[in-house]
Amino acid sequence: MSDHPREIYHSENGDRWFLCRDDDGRVFVLHQANVSSSGAATKIEIGDFLGRGKPGPEHQALVRLIGDLVDTDPAGGFDRWGLSDLGYIGRTDLTR
Repeated sequence: MSDHPREIYHSENGDRWFLCRDDDGRVFVLHQANVSSSGAATKIEIGDFLGRGKPGPEHQALVRLIGDLVDTDPAGGFDRWGLSDLGYIGRTDLTR
């Protein structure tokens, strides 16, 4: 697993979500449950994480992080790779 996981969200109840990379280079989300919920860590593939039912604030935080990585072009657009077709880039509510 990554030596430096990046925290993407920390909930009020103590759950934490991290963006990580494993030794094979695959990127995933690691959910660290709060102590009262056993404190267990769960590795979640990014597609599965983003594809789960109603998106919560942890999903929105990851989408914002991904959006920050997208370059803007001189004309003011951000979609040189067609990412807006995914329906998430540029949105804040993440509902469809």
